[in-house]
Amino acid sequence: VGWCKRKVLEAMNIKSYFTRDRGDTTINAIFLILIMNMLIAFLLLFVTVQIQCTEIRNHAKISLNNLSAIIAEDTYRAMREGNMEEYEKICSASPEYQAHLKATFDTNLLEHLRLETEDYRITSNRLEIRQTGERIEFSFVCTVRFRLSMFGREYEPVTRDVTLTGYHNTKY
Repeated sequence: VGWCKRKVLEAMNIKSYFTRDRGDTTINAIFLILIMNMLIAFLLLFVTVQIQCTEIRNHAKISLNNLSAIIAEDTYRAMREGNMEEYEKICSASPEYQAHLKATFDTNLLEHLRLETEDYRITSNRLEIRQTGERIEFSFVCTVRFRLSMFGREYEPVTRDVTLTGYHNTKY
């Protein structure tokens, strides 16, 4: 019984710390509430950024898979026609072929993902294609600037780089 009474008195002391004798809320309670609100807002912003980055990465992955399918189709055609060495030269040295692959990737990416919304803006997206040995490697990198509207003004407090890589074997 003594332990329970002591806990109740401690709880009453905490209550008296946040209220005055007349029951008014003290400045300490107001600061505590403001700090909790700021913490919750920060956590929500962090979670939103993580979810949006995952969504952007998933859409880019779909486009990279489509690009890999095009490269696989071209590889199969080159193997069937017996000019695989010529195809490897085209992949590694031909700017026209790489421009074609990049244009196809951009088209696929725009079908699945908007580059600018009210929550974020994607800038400096680039696709790099290179051949190393028996495989074609590609990597997609973009910068995402997240927006936050507050008091009629727009801020970009968070900037993230999203990177996604993949490869395709040219030899089966």
